[in-house]
Amino acid sequence: LAQEGLRTLVFGYKHLSEAQYADFAEQLCNAKLTTENRAENVALVQESLEVNLELIGLTGVEDRLQPDVQRSLEELRNADIKVWMLTGDKVETGICIARSTRLVDRSQRIFHLSGTTHTDLSNQFDLFSNSAYEAAQGIAMVLDGSTLAACLTELPDRFVAETNKCTSVVICRCSPTQKAEVVNLVRK
Repeated sequence: LAQEGLRTLVFGYKHLSEAQYADFAEQLCNAKLTTENRAENVALVQESLEVNLELIGLTGVEDRLQPDVQRSLEELRNADIKVWMLTGDKVETGICIARSTRLVDRSQRIFHLSGTTHTDLSNQFDLFSNSAYEAAQGIAMVLDGSTLAACLTELPDRFVAETNKCTSVVICRCSPTQKAEVVNLVRK
């Protein structure tokens, strides 16, 4: 469903004994009291409960675009104005949205940037640079939040230089903090 651009929601349940619930509630309370990495600690405790669930069902909901979004994004792209999409969505969903909104043209190549080390990113940027040079219809870059984090710490200047070659950039699984960091980096 996500590959078709639909918002997906999966419903599941499991029975907990009182002891299991008490243990979970205590771990969650402790995670909420941490001063460092609170959000990550809370997420880990919550995820520990989300295993071995009984599937109830799932939904796929289409997000309708606002009027003129496609035309507006297409005109921005045709005017050589670079547009970035920063989203919390999964990569597959982000790509579907980018295509359906015409942020990325159907004929355009999409380069998936991935890496978490200086060497990985440097090699990926070299590949991207060659691909960007060869792409007659322009090229879009897609990356996820972990790759973005590495780009911002390892090679921020190269990241900006390479993304300037893109017609559009799609950053998926991006946290609000990362969104602010990207805006500040690109403004420089």
